[in-house]
Amino acid sequence: MDNLIELMMKLIKSEVCGTALDIDSPISLSEVESQKLYAISKSHDIAHIVGSALRKNRVEIDKSVEANFQKQILLSVYRYEKINYDYLKICENFESAEIPFVPLKGSVVRGYYPEPWIRTSCDIDILVHDEDINKAINLLVQKFSYSISNKKGYHDITLYSPSDVHLELHFNIKENMENIDPLLGRVWDYCTVVEGKKYEHRQSNEYLMFHLISHMSYHFIHGGCGIKPFMDLYVLDANLKYDREELVKMCRECGLERFYNSVYELSSVWFGEAEETTLTKRMETYLLVGGVYGTEEQYIAVQQKDEGGKIKYMLRKMFLPYNTLKRLYPVVEKHRWLVPICHIRRWFSLILPSKLQYSVRKLRVATTMDKTKVSAVAQLMNDVGL
Repeated sequence: MDNLIELMMKLIKSEVCGTALDIDSPISLSEVESQKLYAISKSHDIAHIVGSALRKNRVEIDKSVEANFQKQILLSVYRYEKINYDYLKICENFESAEIPFVPLKGSVVRGYYPEPWIRTSCDIDILVHDEDINKAINLLVQKFSYSISNKKGYHDITLYSPSDVHLELHFNIKENMENIDPLLGRVWDYCTVVEGKKYEHRQSNEYLMFHLISHMSYHFIHGGCGIKPFMDLYVLDANLKYDREELVKMCRECGLERFYNSVYELSSVWFGEAEETTLTKRMETYLLVGGVYGTEEQYIAVQQKDEGGKIKYMLRKMFLPYNTLKRLYPVVEKHRWLVPICHIRRWFSLILPSKLQYSVRKLRVATTMDKTKVSAVAQLMNDVGL
């Protein structure tokens, strides 16, 4: 592991565990090292964590970079307070309106961190029953002036509060992946009402962990999932009472057992005491390059691996699978004869001025992709069981 990356992981561990930095002697970073540490931590949305740990452990860094870290700390506290205010108001009003709901992801996980602002989120994720989605939307729009940003998608509708807080209102938590969607579709079977409430629910501890892992697998094959999910995994494993055998059973049902073992191992290398292996080194390289949501190049490499080469990948992109096409054009479910017309309509949409630059960039990346890169990604996906 690169020395700077190793230091960053030690800093994160000290912050999320509330312990002193495990170092033999005082550390002073050069201007270049300071800038590199800031750049990579910011690309993974953890600069506030690293900055706080630097200050507490008196690691000397370049003064201008130190100011950037301080800014990220203040921003993260502000983001948390802003999101949490809207989150609590939503929960209170869904409860009053008798709308069953389940808080998801960061809204739940941050409760296991030493301080909630440490676990930043860019949005609020809440699940309601599909039949309650319109009731929930009407409540938010009419009573609190939320605005709707998109039509009903695969698993959520995006709304924004008057203070510009992003809400993903889920009517399911599926990821459009055949291996995990059946179990994700049964989410309510693993939820119980919160004590003292009537409509607010929580996932079982095992299912909460499974949802995290399955979501990681979705982002992993889309180019990378960043460092934060590994932090979540480490924090939950340390603070949550759960039946590991039950979790493994869920992962096995969805073909994710090897993936779970792999990400758990890397989490233990980064934040625990486990020794790195050849596989964790390769995963680390893939994830650190990918940032929070992965890179387009890595995602295309995964797709080319799945399709069996550039030509098949290009054909697949020209003629989308029916299940993908019907999400873009629901009309084809009732009128399948419209499939060719919808393909043509989509082709024209890709050359509109607003999308042309994006389409050309993807085409350039796909056609110039290094075979070695595709092969390396293919081997990594195989080794982690994806």
